[in-house]
Amino acid sequence: MAVRRSSRKEPERRTLELLEARGWIGDRADEDTGRRAHDWLGVIDGIWFRGPPLEALLVQYTSDNGGNVAKRVAKVTAEPRTYELLAMGCRVEVWGWKPERAEPRIVPITLTE
Repeated sequence: MAVRRSSRKEPERRTLELLEARGWIGDRADEDTGRRAHDWLGVIDGIWFRGPPLEALLVQYTSDNGGNVAKRVAKVTAEPRTYELLAMGCRVEVWGWKPERAEPRIVPITLTE
């Protein structure tokens, strides 16, 4: 079976479907102007919640090729407000998708980054 090339929207679709299947409520947090999406706080693609107890998950999702995950981790950790969100108890993660994998590669961002 040939592996099909991932479209730009594929990581978004797969992330939304997986989180919904796992009981999270949320959606995209970026603003799509048609030409380009602008991430919330410059680094977050989506925000999800579940509970009780209340959990908040903020995700930057991307394809997992060409160093995309490492670039997104650097982008998220360079934003000072990321650490404020972590200190408040939010989880912040970078998810990298490959077309042939059913699950993303997940890189949790921690206060020690």
